[in-house]
Amino acid sequence: PAYISPFTGEQLDYNGEVYKAAKPYVYADIDDTKDNREIRLLADMNIGFEGEYFNPEKAVTEEEVNMLLENLGYYIYNDNTSNFSKLITREELAYIFIKRLGLEKVSKLSGIYTTGYYDESLINSDYLGAVALAKGLKIFPVITDNLFKPKENISRREVVSLIFNFINAANNINY
Repeated sequence: PAYISPFTGEQLDYNGEVYKAAKPYVYADIDDTKDNREIRLLADMNIGFEGEYFNPEKAVTEEEVNMLLENLGYYIYNDNTSNFSKLITREELAYIFIKRLGLEKVSKLSGIYTTGYYDESLINSDYLGAVALAKGLKIFPVITDNLFKPKENISRREVVSLIFNFINAANNINY
């Protein structure tokens, strides 16, 4: 921080409060294994969920997804219709990713998208283009049973993996 208190000599943040150095997240329920590599990488970058436990199978909210993306440098899009405390579904997350990539208008083109998923008929028509684009960009991995499960909530472990896929896709798009 660039600010120092003239009275105490302590470093201050931009609000004039005493600066507290950010510490990396450490989770008691996440081992140092290959399966947890992405979670630990974000934790080392001081990006994660508050608390002593990661709770990998806990469903995430839209607010938590936006917080992770914002901490990674991606703008939070607030259209004032979002309920940030609501648990997020797979189709909604696909739409958020596509919107962040600037492909929202393209995803809204009707009649041109097919996903190839066996449960495509369950995907909300507003999200079909986003799901198809997210699949094509390899944000959502190919699943052996070829079901997208659009209404299913996303777990914390899964959202971290999908965010890494999103970053990879964002880096590979040539506009």
